[in-house]
Order: sequence, then C-alpha cells, then structure tokens
Amino acid sequence: MIQLQILSGSMAGVTWTARHFPVRVGRSTANDLRLEDPGVWDTHFTLDCEIPDGVTLSPQSAALVTVNHQAGSEVRLHNGDSIEAGSVKMRFWLATPPQRPLRLRELFIWALIAGITAGQLLLIYRFLP
Repeated sequence: MIQLQILSGSMAGVTWTARHFPVRVGRSTANDLRLEDPGVWDTHFTLDCEIPDGVTLSPQSAALVTVNHQAGSEVRLHNGDSIEAGSVKMRFWLATPPQRPLRLRELFIWALIAGITAGQLLLIYRFLP
C-alpha cells in the first residue's frame, strides 16, 4: 500500500492511503483521490504498480505533473518523492504494513508452557518420596 500526504491545497494535512491499483487522481468524482484545487484536471495522473518495477506515475493527456521539481511523461516513484499537480503538493510514502494478530500463537505458547509445568509437577510428586 502507498500513501499520499497532501502538503498544500484545500486538503492540506490529509494522508490518503491507496488500497488498490491503478489509482486515479484528479478533479472528477470518478477518481480515487479527488482534488478540487486550481490547476488540477479532471483526471490529472494515474499511479500504477508494476512488479518488479514499482509504482509508476503517468500524467494524463497534457496535464503537468512534476516529481521532485522535474516534469516527466512517466516517472517511477521512490519513497519520499514530492509530487506537484496544479497547485497541490503531495509526498509519496510507502504505507506501514498492518501487524498480523498473534493471539492464537500466544495462546498456544502459554498452553504449552502450562502443560510442561503441569507435567514437571506431576513427575516431581509422583517419583519423589
């Protein structure tokens, strides 16, 4: 998963997390991330994940998108890259992975410890005078 941290514009301070690919960003309601700031086109750019290349940013039609203050037609993104679309500035981040629940594993380990302890106590009381 990736995150776009919006640094300027009407949504400044928001961290948006992408849950699927491709991700469309723009002014239209059909986009995954909707930005209504000046200079943002209906569909401004698309983020796509291509294994093993990583996440690629592709501007739509003649929309101007700069990554780290450099314009390009198709750019491979790296963690911490700065993206500018119209008057909006964003930061590209890799999202923190969710932690898997460990309850079942912990329950098994505690049951194993309790079983070993009970077995040792049984052996001590059975074989000692």
